[in-house]
Amino acid sequence: MDAELEVGRFKGFSRLVEAVFIPEGGGYRRVEVEPTRKEWVDFRRGRAIVRVVYRLPKGSVIVVKDVAPGSARARAFVVGEGGALEEVPVRSERVAVSAVGGREVFRYDTVVEAPLGEVRVEGARLYASGVGRVSEEDVRRLEEEASYALVFIYDTFRNVENVPVRLHFLGSLEQVEGGYALFREGRRLTPEEESELTRLGFRRTGRDHWVLDLRDFRVDLDSALEWLRANAKGLDEQFEASARELWERLRPLRELKRELSGVLGAPVEQVALGARHAPRAGYGGDHSLWVKLAYVDRAKFDEIRSRYPYVDGWFHLNACEEPFHSILLRHFPDEASAEVLGRACRRYRAQVEWFARIRELFRRRYRVEPTDIEHRGEYYAVRFPYLGREKFKEIASAYTYSSGAFNVGKQRLVEEMRREGLLEGVDLELLKSLGLV
Repeated sequence: MDAELEVGRFKGFSRLVEAVFIPEGGGYRRVEVEPTRKEWVDFRRGRAIVRVVYRLPKGSVIVVKDVAPGSARARAFVVGEGGALEEVPVRSERVAVSAVGGREVFRYDTVVEAPLGEVRVEGARLYASGVGRVSEEDVRRLEEEASYALVFIYDTFRNVENVPVRLHFLGSLEQVEGGYALFREGRRLTPEEESELTRLGFRRTGRDHWVLDLRDFRVDLDSALEWLRANAKGLDEQFEASARELWERLRPLRELKRELSGVLGAPVEQVALGARHAPRAGYGGDHSLWVKLAYVDRAKFDEIRSRYPYVDGWFHLNACEEPFHSILLRHFPDEASAEVLGRACRRYRAQVEWFARIRELFRRRYRVEPTDIEHRGEYYAVRFPYLGREKFKEIASAYTYSSGAFNVGKQRLVEEMRREGLLEGVDLELLKSLGLV
């Protein structure tokens, strides 16, 4: 009898016939059969639907697959009286094919619950746990790599310009972007192997990848290279030489991280210097030293956060205050680095001193100290604690009041400071370069 169904490209998915089974001896036998007739049903933009007719005995099973972007769904039909098709349940079943290096290689079979028993259609694709879809060639490669703990993917040692590491190159945002090597697990690692990699300074990233970062002070390079020679696949002769060369160049940065970690009580993974490295625009200044920590527990995080501002994953330290100022100069003692830090601290200290003198001006003139002073281009917005009616009127008679603050023009501020004798020792040219006067 003739069984009809529609296949081809539908809106949003495509349908194809995956297998045909005919009843035989109380079960089913898979057969290769061609349609006896085909005719176009719909041929419009995005669609190409064909009606196909199969001549099959009653009780035959037709398995089709609906394929959409990112998904596939199997369906099955049993041929009934007059060629009518009745849909029957199907399920997907994971079937182990082999094991390679601790990884299971498997496929997904389609199992049809037909009237005479289950019908199985073997999946055409292979998968490996922790890897994803693989070909037979990939499986052979995994078998070859299974004798190694790690497989080298790439490194950035050889792409780094041979320039000295100074303060203006410091940190994750502008400092040397190279300095690490990426590896993939060749097989499932034992807990002991994972612990050993962590002890040597490797860092897990993703499900089965490991990074050796020469900017990390926790790395034991000699032991790590010895371990890689014995347990890694794909390293060339230049790898070790390039790693050692860059390792020496990055020594000041690692030692800086080590000492900062001791002060903070937690491992420092990344550092950055200056306002341009700020994670949020307008936060901090050139004196800012930003640090990003490795994972710490909640108690340690809260304790550090109580001491230093935390902005978008970074802790903000003051590079002009101790002990951070001495730490920076100790590990970057060259003239260029000292000049970078010295210039930033001169600007910072001039700004701190200037705001202190603004507070002193209001203490002298109005016998009250501001709670907040905000620089807004051509004027300063000065806020006070509760003043009382008479004190408020006194200050409001001299300055414009708007949005909770008194607006004090920069030029007027300088003149009033001059009259009060508060400009002695002030570098007005430096303040002008900072836009403060």
